[in-house]
Amino acid sequence: RVFVSPSQCYRLPVGSLLSSMSSEELSEQAAEVADARVREYLRSHNWPEYLVPISSVVKFDIVGKCPDGGDICEVALDKAYDRKIDDYNVTWGQQLHVTALDREMIVEKGITAGSAQYFTGFKFCVGKVKKGKDDRLIFIVKPWVLPTVAVALANSHFEWEAALAWWESTQASAHQEAMGAGEHACVGDQINALAPCSAMGAECDEGDAAACKEEVESDGIPRPGLPAVKVSS
Repeated sequence: RVFVSPSQCYRLPVGSLLSSMSSEELSEQAAEVADARVREYLRSHNWPEYLVPISSVVKFDIVGKCPDGGDICEVALDKAYDRKIDDYNVTWGQQLHVTALDREMIVEKGITAGSAQYFTGFKFCVGKVKKGKDDRLIFIVKPWVLPTVAVALANSHFEWEAALAWWESTQASAHQEAMGAGEHACVGDQINALAPCSAMGAECDEGDAAACKEEVESDGIPRPGLPAVKVSS
């Protein structure tokens, strides 16, 4: 996915270029258009453009009008997103159903929130998002049997700079996890390389059998079963 800043816009290619694209490329292009349409809709209605996570939208439809004149919107994301904002954890589900009015959005499905410090396993449905004073959004959270809770978050959390910084941090975390998984795989390969021949379905000769009486782990401690070869760190 390619990011767009607020000053950029996407258009689908036409003619021979369109016919030369694969179905995967067409789907990605359509997702980029849907994402750009959501940003334009939010901006034109005076909502922060990244109220929906950056570069996440794959489908955006206005399916009707409510009696108050608001738009009934359905938004599909490429996956669910979790984000820590101030002292709260906010989750956007893969399917969002929202009625957008002038001063508030009625969230029928798709956004939950909870504390990032206490009882972090609990998240509750966000029923409304309102435009507040001093460039803040008011998230109205509805616990199961408790009174509703109003949470004020600065608009700046949902603008380009903050949205991009959050995305970059998630990519860095994902990269570190991938690197860690790769290191574990390398250690596993080293241990397998040191395994006795019989463990791999082969016969040991006399020299191997003598060596196979000891094992070594990465700390260099010999143990029965593997050759006593120190694995360098």
